[in-house]
Amino acid sequence: MKWRRSGVVVAAAAAVQWLCLSALLGGALGLVLSAAPQRRGPPRSTALPPVPSPPPPAPYAPGPATPVYSVSVSGVVPGWANKSLHKVHVGVVLPHSTFRARHYRHTLVTTLTALAKTKPGLASGILGQTHDIEATVVTVSHKPSPTTILNILCQHFLRRNVSAILLLSNSETYGRETASAEYFMQLADYLRIPVIAWNNAGLERRATRSSLQLQLAPSLAHQTAAVLSVLQRYKWHQFSVVTSQIAGHDEFIQAVRDAVHRVQGTFKLVLLQALVVSPHEPDLGPLVSSETRIVLLYCTREEAKTILGAAAKLRLNGTDYLWLATQSVIGSAMEAPDEFPVGMLGIHFPTDADELLQQLSRALRVFATALDQFVRDAALPAPAAPGGPRGAPAPARHPLLPRLTCEGGAGETRWSGGELFYRYLRASRVEQEGGRAGLEFQADGSLRAAQLQVLNLQPQRKMLSHKQWVEVRNPPTFQQLPVFLECRCPL
Repeated sequence: MKWRRSGVVVAAAAAVQWLCLSALLGGALGLVLSAAPQRRGPPRSTALPPVPSPPPPAPYAPGPATPVYSVSVSGVVPGWANKSLHKVHVGVVLPHSTFRARHYRHTLVTTLTALAKTKPGLASGILGQTHDIEATVVTVSHKPSPTTILNILCQHFLRRNVSAILLLSNSETYGRETASAEYFMQLADYLRIPVIAWNNAGLERRATRSSLQLQLAPSLAHQTAAVLSVLQRYKWHQFSVVTSQIAGHDEFIQAVRDAVHRVQGTFKLVLLQALVVSPHEPDLGPLVSSETRIVLLYCTREEAKTILGAAAKLRLNGTDYLWLATQSVIGSAMEAPDEFPVGMLGIHFPTDADELLQQLSRALRVFATALDQFVRDAALPAPAAPGGPRGAPAPARHPLLPRLTCEGGAGETRWSGGELFYRYLRASRVEQEGGRAGLEFQADGSLRAAQLQVLNLQPQRKMLSHKQWVEVRNPPTFQQLPVFLECRCPL
């Protein structure tokens, strides 16, 4: 027991000695380091370091890819995957919507399946025999950036050698809001790729008259023809036009003048005033001093609130006056602002999600019909030139493979066969369901005939302080208007 205690004491004493020795050595080392003189380097220069030269600019490269998907006839029809067919590509641009993506794909699959089942000899009879259609679908936001538009064309459409582009949008945008759509159309026009568009309402037709564009939506000329049919129906001979500085206002006024000139032989019409007013401070004084009682309004919905508010201050919206609004004033909402006077009429065509799906199907059928005729003409022998042998037909000399590229070098920069295929698209005729007139196009790419609705602004029955647009074919009992059916407006 004593040995154990003495061992513990010896160990404890040794530990204390070691700690004391460590402390002494550490303190002495600290004194030596503190007393040692510190080295001083050369004086620091106050001059700024040289700026490195920037690297040489890298060649243009498209940004990140936009999510896309493809739908083809051979991919949706059983048994077609094993067929050896010539695949023809078409690009499709649709509004981005998470909820409607499934409906987009369903519409494409249903339309392509129906085209595949068409009997030979009718439109699209070549499907399944020699050719296959593949649609590359891209969904974009309301206002895509220029980089996004370049990526769509360079990364997806040109790499797949699309023969046409279906550009569909159901947004009511005008003025600067249409810059992205105009940029897309300009690029497609430069590449000479045909475009089948619907409801790009803010695009000025005059600025794109030389482009390879088909428009499925009613044009300004169709709307003016519908307005004049209303004037003839109610025996109104004098009217005036009020527009803002909206895109296409000059074309709209000219379309009105042309329509008045066309009906002079059967109905006398007089255009009293054609005013282009500022949307912020509209000057409607000339209307007060004239005999105007009927006013045709062309502007945006927001601009119409200011213009009609100014008209109310001048008492130009009472029972002695009638305002006729175009599609741009009504928009897609059936409820009207408080500034809109009860009883005004409007020209309208639907732009909702269901109509977008129907127009997608029609645009795809226009493409398939043109492709069918293009392939059939390619199989026919070309007429012999005077004093020479028969040559290859025009479609055979221009196959539906643009082979364009955004990278330069090999490949065309403009599709030499684009204008030829556009003529086939423009010459196509597609039957429509529901008793509608068949789709046919004029020389400028607009519809030959369009169906428009005539609406009347009325108070809501449950809430008289709210106003809504109703179709004139079923007018309320308190509004003494004759029944006016849908207007089929041929030009």
